[in-house]
Amino acid sequence: MPSEGRRLHGFTVVSRGLHVARQLLLPAIVGGASAGGAIGGTIQWILLILSVPSVVIAFAQWLAFRFRIEDDDLIIDSGVLARRRRVIPLARVQNIDLEQGFIERLAGVAQLRLETASGGTDTEASLAVLSLEEAHGLQAELMRRRNHARGARGLYGAGSPGGAEGAASAAAASEAETEVSSRVLLRLGLADLAIAGATSNEAGLIAAGLATMLQVAGDFGQWGWIEAVTEPILGRSAGLGFAAAVMAGAILAVLFFVLGWVVSIAATVVRFHGFTLTRVGDDLRREYGLFSRHRSTVPLERVQAIRIEETLLRRPLGLTALKIETAGAGPGRSDQPGGRAEAFVPLARRRDVGSLLAEVFEDARFEGVSFRPVATVSRRRSFTRLAIPILMATGILTLVHRGALGLALLLLPAWALAGAQYRARGWARASGYALARGGVLTRVTWVVPERKIQTLHLRETPFQRRWGLGTVMIDTAATGRTANIVDVRRDTGLGLLVDLAADGEAARRAALSSSRAARSA
Repeated sequence: MPSEGRRLHGFTVVSRGLHVARQLLLPAIVGGASAGGAIGGTIQWILLILSVPSVVIAFAQWLAFRFRIEDDDLIIDSGVLARRRRVIPLARVQNIDLEQGFIERLAGVAQLRLETASGGTDTEASLAVLSLEEAHGLQAELMRRRNHARGARGLYGAGSPGGAEGAASAAAASEAETEVSSRVLLRLGLADLAIAGATSNEAGLIAAGLATMLQVAGDFGQWGWIEAVTEPILGRSAGLGFAAAVMAGAILAVLFFVLGWVVSIAATVVRFHGFTLTRVGDDLRREYGLFSRHRSTVPLERVQAIRIEETLLRRPLGLTALKIETAGAGPGRSDQPGGRAEAFVPLARRRDVGSLLAEVFEDARFEGVSFRPVATVSRRRSFTRLAIPILMATGILTLVHRGALGLALLLLPAWALAGAQYRARGWARASGYALARGGVLTRVTWVVPERKIQTLHLRETPFQRRWGLGTVMIDTAATGRTANIVDVRRDTGLGLLVDLAADGEAARRAALSSSRAARSA
């Protein structure tokens, strides 16, 4: 007779109660404001009335929740009125992530999130919450059983043997898991994270958001100290003419940008504090976070592509960031259904990129690879796209007031940006990999193994057809994003489609033959 299973930690009731309280806070504030009188007291009574049944329900759900491991399956029973049983084959589990919010870290508990390759956007199962010691032990046990189940069911490669050979493969996989030692690939200190935050492209967006927030607060009569800071600058410039007003506006813009820059640095340090990347067998494990601690595992077999991102500030410093595109979708973190981008490395030196890539794709060799430029007419096409809206908005007025020279000066930035876009675009092929590059503010280089390619497209917009151009789109199982080679000649794009399709199929067959040969040996 199967056991009834284990309960979650008792702190689960508190955790769910706090979650319900956060959801009820806004309705309580609205209700308190509508009721009039002493708003604070009204809000407290509304929260009390709404929270009591919620806490009772949370306690009942905690009593009804059970989980257990039987053979190679995780079985979860839940539900108070409507009972539900989920049977999750561990062989299909991809990620087993351990996460701690700030309050959970104070309480010494954590939650486990299990993700399968179902392609959905939600977590397959969440065990929230467990004691930290139990969460670590359960994570290790689930990973060991997952590897054992994959060996027994032949999921380490297509056509894995069954019967006695499958059992031997499972035993070998389990033994290898116990013997493997972890190897630290990268650690980021406070200085590294500060540089990462300072050189990201988020400072401007944060500054704009802060300026908007402060303006709204000022409109509602809050935060009077803002006026105390800005009044000396704006007040003194009010009677000094247009130039002084422009100068005052520029000073305030710089102040907001510096503030956004500081916030960007602080946010990066808080988010990735203590970042450690470790390789354990065929898994990548990451741990990071100051207040909320994240410990996640990414199986290398799930990695579909790698994005190398270089912001405008990082390129002169020889710095970059790496993200991995994985199959399946993460728990509430997917960019689009079907795939997600993981923060593989928030900051790395360009000279270390090759070794980091080799940890993910062991056969990756990119020494001496040079990118081929896209069609030269791409610059003229980009300039036309940028110039048309400028001419429509200011062309006639500029010709009337400033003449042809003024119009030419107005279009110079468009021509410079078109040139930057043209120089940033390129593509290459190297030893079974397709590389695509593009982007001005953030230059993105895609590294896609040809054996991972799912579909190939050549897209031609009406404007591209006029120039005889097209965009090659390379899809993998991580369908949230695609690697695009923009503005190649149409005949070049068609040739790329044929070559990549043929070489990708050959690479998949070679990998399958190698896997079979290794098993037979």
